[in-house]
Amino acid sequence: MNDKDKKTDSEIEILKKRIKEFEEREHFYNNLINNVHTGMAVLNYNGIVVFANSYALRLVEATSDEIIGKDARNFLDPSFHTPMEQDTGTIKKTRGKQNNDYI
Repeated sequence: MNDKDKKTDSEIEILKKRIKEFEEREHFYNNLINNVHTGMAVLNYNGIVVFANSYALRLVEATSDEIIGKDARNFLDPSFHTPMEQDTGTIKKTRGKQNNDYI
């Protein structure tokens, strides 16, 4: 095995280790987010749901297929509509984000 092959093998091992570490962290955070007893959702700047944890789904009595891609106002009490619209509007103004970005 020449030096170039040894270096390539070493780089591959480093990448494999980093991928494993990333997968472990991803698993940890997924478990944390999905097992916390607080409803958590991620909306884009138009108020469209792009993620909801399992507790949020139970709160609104919906599945992820029923809520992802839909306007969050469809699942919230009307008293939350204005504050949500104000928050998303403020964030759009201050950050100048595009439609597909997240709050």
